[in-house]
Amino acid sequence: MTDINDIIELSCGLNVLYVEDDNEVRRQTVDIFEDFFNILDVAVDGVNAIAKYNEYNQKNNKHYDIVITDIVMPNKDGVELTKDILKINQDQRIIVVSAHNDSAYLRSLINLGVVSFFLKPIEMDQLLKTLLSTCRAIKDSELAKTYQENLENLNDQLMQKNDLLEQTIEVLQSHLNNNTILDKNSLEGLINNIASGSVKY
Repeated sequence: MTDINDIIELSCGLNVLYVEDDNEVRRQTVDIFEDFFNILDVAVDGVNAIAKYNEYNQKNNKHYDIVITDIVMPNKDGVELTKDILKINQDQRIIVVSAHNDSAYLRSLINLGVVSFFLKPIEMDQLLKTLLSTCRAIKDSELAKTYQENLENLNDQLMQKNDLLEQTIEVLQSHLNNNTILDKNSLEGLINNIASGSVKY
């Protein structure tokens, strides 16, 4: 059995758009999702969903962490909605809620790159496993991004220190060539000036 606490630990900071046209299914599922996510916005069909997706992006300057959508809906179905969202953000994580007889739709969604599904009627254990794997993938992606940013920052710092070292060596060589003797204070002042950019060679 999937540990709910593990999911909540990973999901509590995530913002989600949930799309479902059936009033009763939507009400019941919202009651479940509200315990997991930081923000849960709800849409009643694909047209409503894409409007909320764009509104959220404009307001927050970022996309939802997860979109959870039904497939068969009026106005714009889950396949068309998925296509529209992936045109806006090709990295968007999408979970599809599927009835057992939606196999034709599922093939289209898999071809679009959607890999997370759970079935109607919703079974809690299957739902929890899907949420856990999706939330873990998001967390892993965030950690990888942070690691890459830290690595780039360290590389920038190293390059700056290397530039400073090269400039210091160049200045010292110039003083040696001119037979200039620097005492400790003069040497420290010179290095500080190089570091601040007030001395350039």
